[in-house]
Amino acid sequence: MATVREAILSILKTSGALTGAGSLGNLLGHSTTTPYGIYFMNPPEKPDFPLVTFHSISARGVIPRIEGFNFTAWGDNFEAIQEVIYDLLHGKTLGTTTDVANIMLKWDWFGPDIFDANYKIYVKTARYLQYGVKT
Repeated sequence: MATVREAILSILKTSGALTGAGSLGNLLGHSTTTPYGIYFMNPPEKPDFPLVTFHSISARGVIPRIEGFNFTAWGDNFEAIQEVIYDLLHGKTLGTTTDVANIMLKWDWFGPDIFDANYKIYVKTARYLQYGVKT
């Protein structure tokens, strides 16, 4: 069994390894090499765009336990990437993980469209809330 973070990463990487329409692998173009353009926390030192990063931003409560996760799409196709992430996560359950009995993941908001001046690439962040019961 995995933690919530590991379960989410597995969902994203499974889609990242695919090449068909509607997959992260199709949009990111890294379907042949792990980690498939999907990173926890930050992009690598020398990123190969487009890619996705995600991280936990907050957690509160016990019943229900609510944890927020930010998913940032980096690339000129950030909207399409965010649509696939929505299809993969919104309203989904992860089952019982080692840290939380997951009730569901729910899309919460999109941040603004941003141009990252360091990498000279567009980015967009979405927040999802994971509802569960702390185990």
